[in-house]
Amino acid sequence: MDIKKILAWVIPVLILVAIYYHFSSGDTGAGRPPGRFATPVTVATVVKDKILNEVEAVGTASANESVELSANVTETIEKINFIEGIRVKKGDILVELSADSERAAVDEAQKQYDRIKTLTQTSAATITRLDQQILALDQAKAALNDRILTAPFSGIVGIRQVSEGALVTPGQVVTTIDDLSQIKLDFSIPEKYLGQVAIGQPVRATSIAYPGVVFEGRIYALGTRVDPATRAFQLRALIPNDQFKLRPGMLLNVLLELGKRSALVIPEEAINYSEEEKYVFVVVDGKTEKREVKLGERFAGSVEVLSGVKEGEQVIVEGGLRFQGGDPVNVVGTKTIEDSLNEYLQYHE
Repeated sequence: MDIKKILAWVIPVLILVAIYYHFSSGDTGAGRPPGRFATPVTVATVVKDKILNEVEAVGTASANESVELSANVTETIEKINFIEGIRVKKGDILVELSADSERAAVDEAQKQYDRIKTLTQTSAATITRLDQQILALDQAKAALNDRILTAPFSGIVGIRQVSEGALVTPGQVVTTIDDLSQIKLDFSIPEKYLGQVAIGQPVRATSIAYPGVVFEGRIYALGTRVDPATRAFQLRALIPNDQFKLRPGMLLNVLLELGKRSALVIPEEAINYSEEEKYVFVVVDGKTEKREVKLGERFAGSVEVLSGVKEGEQVIVEGGLRFQGGDPVNVVGTKTIEDSLNEYLQYHE
């Protein structure tokens, strides 16, 4: 028998047996239980950070001032002085109704007033008579004014609902006027935030009509009641609208800043889920320790932990999915909250 050939076959087998014995006999490191490999893992340190406390809501936009312009009398439209969609100033005459008899009545009342006023200077007419004529003149002017529709404030005229020559009746809408220089935004948030809200707090709003555009404003009015059905209370913000992008009736997503607070934060990928609990694995003396956690606010790539871990502890974010607790691990990498944020932003680009 050729001894060299036997050794060439036996030696590799012995080497393989030695390697197997080395890893299965517990000789992989001090304190490690026999037969268990140290799993390479990446960890993140539990950090205490100042986070921006925010609440999300959905709100409805309305004009800073809004009115439906309508007639006070039954009369025929004589002249329309505006173009739809243009900006008008307070006091501009927008619509004139037929008023020939009313203008004649004002002219006659004015002449009578002038005549009686002259007579009172020579005592040919009494002050009482003059007062009566002043009242008659005012009534004639009021009747004429009822046939002239003016802009009650500066704003943008809407679509007109009538044409020249049409007969209008009291209350019939002729057009609308909206002051869009600023937009009122009404929304509601849960009552638990009532003590954290004050006039002047900043809000940010977005609309599906303008992707990527953020409209900034501030709270300027707080509701006086909490809705007993929803347990929410109403807020109103005022948002500058110089470019008139926002329009009354639009649905806006609202983000209300409630200030900053301290919180324990870890990367979101450290959280494991089961039907009964949420948990993480903490590395303690080279082994895993399973901890049930209670979560708070979620952020881009990270999450607030209310209980279950302490500041400075290391939680596993990569490397093992089937830990039970007490498993040996070998830390081969670390991840920060900033790393998780960057990964989140890249994924959502």
